[in-house]
Amino acid sequence: MRGTDIAEFYQQLAMLVDAKLPLPESLEKVGRVFPDAKFRAVLKDVSARVDAGESLAAVLERHPHYFDALHVQMIGIGESADVLSHMLFSIAALATFNTAFVTRVQQVTTYPILVLNAALVIFLGMAHYVTPHSAEIAQLFDEWTLYGEEPTPLPLGLRAMIWVSGVTHAVPALVLAVYGVIAFFSLWFLSGMKSSQAALMRVLQRVPGMRGLVSAQDTVLMCKGLSVLLGAGLAVPDALRKVHEMMKSTSVQVALMEVAESVERGGDWAVAVREAGPLDNLIALTIEHSPAETLPDEFDRLSQYFMTRVIGGTRSLLITLHSLLFILTVWTVWEVIRAMLTPMLFGMRGVMY
Repeated sequence: MRGTDIAEFYQQLAMLVDAKLPLPESLEKVGRVFPDAKFRAVLKDVSARVDAGESLAAVLERHPHYFDALHVQMIGIGESADVLSHMLFSIAALATFNTAFVTRVQQVTTYPILVLNAALVIFLGMAHYVTPHSAEIAQLFDEWTLYGEEPTPLPLGLRAMIWVSGVTHAVPALVLAVYGVIAFFSLWFLSGMKSSQAALMRVLQRVPGMRGLVSAQDTVLMCKGLSVLLGAGLAVPDALRKVHEMMKSTSVQVALMEVAESVERGGDWAVAVREAGPLDNLIALTIEHSPAETLPDEFDRLSQYFMTRVIGGTRSLLITLHSLLFILTVWTVWEVIRAMLTPMLFGMRGVMY
């Protein structure tokens, strides 16, 4: 399943549930529009189990391949607070946001990945069909150089090609298998499937320049959760504790629990948020200057703002990433071309002298 398909599923289900259609019937109707036969079968099973009295979150938890653990957790919170349709709308918005974020990264890396795969094919082809002759010519490096200087070491590309040549002739099936795996993962990475997006998010969390943007997604999630739960009439401490369960960052979880305890003791909510380090000060300002009855709408607007800020903030980082990948691609292609031309030039040198 693609990330966009999952987001579309939540959006359609939210609309039907919000229209007061029974949940089992809503699941059945949504399942009819998806072309993936396996997903239709999953939704049929989910519909039957929910109709038998099981909770939607408990049933979805049995299908982790399709439904993210965070989304299942949010659905469970929505069911317990009797705001399932609103929570489904929030999940759909978050799924769309995450897909857009990951897609931007994938778009930047598509061209370098395709070029690197093409360069690898050329490199392996040269190593298998040309390098046996190149290796013989390369022995002349001890006697000749292009400019009559002292013998120079073999270029890195040629040395690698000579070594790979031996491997391709010794175990060609293994080389093909390794390249097949590389090509498969390249296509999987660019496919936009839910699993590839999750893998990319885990990678981005470990990239120094991207950590802030990835952690900012917790802020989006927090604002969405507070918007739904406060709109359902939950008390602030209860809403904060439920949102705490949805967070990925441990520091944000701790901060939310501290704010919940402070509010429960009668402390000022805005002051508690401002004193909690990981929480954005804009949240405190919103709480401080908004009437309690408008806070759900204000938190929803905040989530939209943070989504825009995260997507916009990726621009400079993705340009940097694109530049690094472009440099790597150019270097790889240069080494392949150098490895191809160097033996020919030395062969011409040998014929001339």
